[in-house]
Amino acid sequence: MEIFVRFYTLGFGLVIGGGALAVVIWRDSWRWRQLAAVYEATTMPQGPQRRFSTVILHGRGVAYNSYHSMVTLHADRNGVWLLFRPFLLTIPFFKPLYIPFADLQATPRRWTLVSKAVELEASRAPGLKLVLWQRGADWIEDQSGGRLGLETRQASRMAASWPH
Repeated sequence: MEIFVRFYTLGFGLVIGGGALAVVIWRDSWRWRQLAAVYEATTMPQGPQRRFSTVILHGRGVAYNSYHSMVTLHADRNGVWLLFRPFLLTIPFFKPLYIPFADLQATPRRWTLVSKAVELEASRAPGLKLVLWQRGADWIEDQSGGRLGLETRQASRMAASWPH
């Protein structure tokens, strides 16, 4: 009888603890879910990928969500896929995203202590911004054949700052 009581107590604790963890993860995923409502990917591409990338989501609120070394990037000539997989686990609140380059506006900027970062804003999710380290944005630029538009934006900003 004592063993059943211990199993019951353990099971009850696991359900309460797991439920609390699920609520915290669900609440933390609200920006990602807003992007997924518009840009959810139905399939993931084969080919080159960049694992353990860092993506920061901010906008539509005071705080931000940092997914440090937890996002896998895929890019082709049409767009970029983002897959959140912490510790290689699949979490149902974080659907894979596919954002076409036609919907993205890339802006080089500083992010807190990181001097070289790129902020991406998707046109169909205004107010939500993704921040990638420069290395990740350069990788996307290379894989897409320059479709992210980093080179032209940086060059035009430099040319605009020159004296006339």
